[in-house]
Amino acid sequence: MKRILYLLLLTAPLISADCQKEGENCHKNILFRNESPDTVILAYQSYIPFDTVQCRLDGQKIAPGAEDKSGTRSCLENGLAGGKILDFYLLDPATYKYDGAYYNCDSLNTAYTILKEYHLTLDELRSNNFTITYP
Repeated sequence: MKRILYLLLLTAPLISADCQKEGENCHKNILFRNESPDTVILAYQSYIPFDTVQCRLDGQKIAPGAEDKSGTRSCLENGLAGGKILDFYLLDPATYKYDGAYYNCDSLNTAYTILKEYHLTLDELRSNNFTITYP
């Protein structure tokens, strides 16, 4: 019993050392503000596993004047390191339907009515304090 307790006490700091808390160098959320007079769909691109040619847009409605805080479990700084880009889109809710279908990533604009595209680097997110305002 003492061994188990000793192992737990020894491994807990090691396990928690990998979990970064949100702060100046670790952002886990992006705040989106819809300052337009219309409801929009904020959508992120998702791919078929192991295939970067077929993708779909998964999103949620954001009312006029509303905010949405989208996030991950890990730091955005880690996921976007090395110049990676975060892609997300604003869609017209009148034409958005989530049918679960995947489309050729190059032809998303024919499958959805895209109001605005965002392709942001870590530096661009930092410069806006991880906040995106539409329009």
